[in-house]
Amino acid sequence: MSNSAKLLLWQRPRLRPHRRERHATWMELFYDLVFVVAVAELGHSLAHDVSLIGGVKFAGLFITVLWAWVHHTFFSDRFDTGDLSHRVLTLIQMLAVAALAASITGALGKTAVPFAFAQIGIRGVQIVMYLRCRSIEVARPLANRLIGVFTVGSLIWLASVFVPPPIRFALWVLAVSMEVATIWHRSTRMTYAKMPLSESHLPERFGLFTIIVLGEAVAGVVAGLADATFTPSSTITAALGILTAFSLWMVYFQNIDPGVLRGIGGWSVVTWVYIHFPLMISITAFGVGVEHTIAEGMEHSLKTSDILVVTLPLLLAFVTMAIMHFAANPSAQTTGHLRKAFWRLGA
Repeated sequence: MSNSAKLLLWQRPRLRPHRRERHATWMELFYDLVFVVAVAELGHSLAHDVSLIGGVKFAGLFITVLWAWVHHTFFSDRFDTGDLSHRVLTLIQMLAVAALAASITGALGKTAVPFAFAQIGIRGVQIVMYLRCRSIEVARPLANRLIGVFTVGSLIWLASVFVPPPIRFALWVLAVSMEVATIWHRSTRMTYAKMPLSESHLPERFGLFTIIVLGEAVAGVVAGLADATFTPSSTITAALGILTAFSLWMVYFQNIDPGVLRGIGGWSVVTWVYIHFPLMISITAFGVGVEHTIAEGMEHSLKTSDILVVTLPLLLAFVTMAIMHFAANPSAQTTGHLRKAFWRLGA
């Protein structure tokens, strides 16, 4: 094997030029497949407990899943070389995410320990990835900080294995909150600013995850109709569910061109990125709500609570997309800006 071929198989991480046009790699698309399963399992767990408490549990677990995806995406955006080492580490993390997906429906019960160890595995891979990036001078401060953050987070997840609920779940909240707080801290954001994210790659990656949750919403509609008798009521409800999913797709993607992050920075980028968390949660919950409504409508007249499981996630989805539009257009005229943003509330 030639030296050039060896370099293609094993390279040191390097910082990618953030302004160069780039798209998601085949490896990233393959990596997303395990998250398709994780989101589906989250939807199943919510379908078995369509209540306020069930919704809170669902949202909390969803955040831990999306948090893992976001940090791998950020790493790949800056340092992915496409070599064998990156692919092997990504594969190992996929195995950890697969374990996460397999244990997530019982994460607050009998599979809590496997769920916690899956979280530790995900962070362990991220630590190794950033250890390799310490050879890049400009990336060293960020790598050191994130290695520390994920190490402390892993230790908290490990400690949770040895304590009973509800202390265990409080430690999970503490672990994720600590990571979020550290990464949102001004000093960390200043370190991030020295290595900006790709203006074309990042919107595409978030768009692809949005497609995943929209697919889960459509799957919920189809599952509800498959389990019901075909009647005018169930058919109309399913058709409206598909139409609404299409409307969510249209509103989101008409404002996510490759240059959506161009010219903005600071809290605008932070807001645009992390407002996706409630958006993804609400779209997935909407699909489960439609499935629930179809099933309940076959057995008895719908109650107000049955309608709210559809309308509340839908309202949250449009509110978050309005905020997203606001964050991505800070230079727009205030009146027109607000009018275009909150048009989504009545779209």
